[in-house]
Amino acid sequence: MHPLLTSFKRALSLLAFWLILTAGMLLSLHALTTGGWLPLAVLAFPLFLLELFLLLAVYYICKSFPLRASQLHLLISKHLAIAVLSVGSWLFVGMIYSVSLSMISGDESWSLLFKQMMPVLIVSGVFFYIAAVLLYYLFIEMNRAHQAEQQALRLKLQASKAEYNALKLSVHPHFLFNSFAALAALIQTDPDKAAEVMHRLSDFLRTSLNYGEQDWTTVSDELAYVKSYLVLESIRLGKRLRYEFYVGDMLGEIPLPTFTLLPLIENAVKHGIEPSINGGKVSLRIHRNKFELRIEVENPQTSMPASGRENGFGLSALRKRLESIYKTSVLLEQRTMGESMFATKLYLPVTGEAGRPAE
Repeated sequence: MHPLLTSFKRALSLLAFWLILTAGMLLSLHALTTGGWLPLAVLAFPLFLLELFLLLAVYYICKSFPLRASQLHLLISKHLAIAVLSVGSWLFVGMIYSVSLSMISGDESWSLLFKQMMPVLIVSGVFFYIAAVLLYYLFIEMNRAHQAEQQALRLKLQASKAEYNALKLSVHPHFLFNSFAALAALIQTDPDKAAEVMHRLSDFLRTSLNYGEQDWTTVSDELAYVKSYLVLESIRLGKRLRYEFYVGDMLGEIPLPTFTLLPLIENAVKHGIEPSINGGKVSLRIHRNKFELRIEVENPQTSMPASGRENGFGLSALRKRLESIYKTSVLLEQRTMGESMFATKLYLPVTGEAGRPAE
């Protein structure tokens, strides 16, 4: 559908603008011809109304001849030919109309008046055609750029979702492999504990399936999910794994994207606890100021270089996913603390439901 006629309001605005333009043209014709106001209005008004419909049709001509720099000379030639044909047809209709008025009234003044109007009509017809072509091409190119931008955003969103799904899939394989290995050993040495591990593991995986269908959760629900993961890891690692949470007051209901904390905790267990014979403690601290939520995970420092952690797929995918959700850059820092500890810090905007700024 024509973009200027997509709504009644637009069509009415176009008609009002054209009536004002027609009134201006009548003023010019009155100054340049010997006709009175009434003959000019009777002769010119239907012609300019016809011109409006011709100019609306130019939009479809512009769509048929896309704007390409390599074929600009051909495009100009085509539009010049169409302009001559369009203005010529318009003037021919005007001439037939004036002759018909002269025959009906028996007064040749109508034909004489049209001849006086013709130079103005030729100039205005060519001008209106050129202006319409320029405006239509501007609109078409702006619309094309907008569609390209929307397509880029859709592709970016799809890529973000793909990364999110890859992140969810990457969180568990290492954990599951270790859990099944521990389960196999426990079946031989401690069947009761093996049954407990199997029960907790099935509950964790069932929760993961439901949890993964959500885009947003709360800090308290994310903490509960992380605790269920750590309970399982504690069964496998025993006294080598200790953990503690420090969560600021009134933070439990703050919205948080799902799977925000688990990659941080899993990274700490994988690189800070498992490589160490003596194990250690994983500490999670969450606090906030007015504008941001600060999440800090500390774990023992191992011989693995920091760059190995920074280049991990899980944390890299986490940062990219959070940036696509919050629509801003997200700071994810990793650094050593003295000789024995390593810290990962994540800074997130404080948001309301579905990303709205919190009160």
